[in-house]
Amino acid sequence: MRSRRWALQIMVSLVLFSFTQEDSKIPDGRVQDMISAVMVYGTRDLSMDTVKETVVTVMEMVPVRSMSWPCNEVETLALATDSTAKAYTFRTEKEEMMVYSSLGGTVLQILDGKIRISHGNGLETVYTGCSDVYVNPLQKVRKGELIASIRGLDDQAPELGFQILKEQQPVDIGDYL
Repeated sequence: MRSRRWALQIMVSLVLFSFTQEDSKIPDGRVQDMISAVMVYGTRDLSMDTVKETVVTVMEMVPVRSMSWPCNEVETLALATDSTAKAYTFRTEKEEMMVYSSLGGTVLQILDGKIRISHGNGLETVYTGCSDVYVNPLQKVRKGELIASIRGLDDQAPELGFQILKEQQPVDIGDYL
């Protein structure tokens, strides 16, 4: 029994480790499918409770794949004072700012220029100030996919508010970007 659980831990670890590598060929949306397949395989010899517990333990130990900036760094200025900020504001002098998904996931909510995307394991990103939204609720998005744009109003430059949530609580952005 112990050796079967150990084998399951290794399988889950390999899937997650290969996913977290920068040059990974595993699309963001396929990891859950791969983990599910490993879980089905694990239930051949172990109880579902044991399999779930094993998978959760391993997933908590593997770091999240790094996120990308939500807009083009060259064109924008991050207005946070340090890397422990719970939110960033990005501003550009151009007339329009393009907004990109920082990590693959599912669009949870679009409301009044605010887009919320779930990335799994309780991790979410929130983008505020969007004037034109190019995604729909429940749509799957990839890391770096264009999701919105922000136009400046009158004399005001376009600004993007960006926040990362873990279990619906703001976290230090510097831990992820």
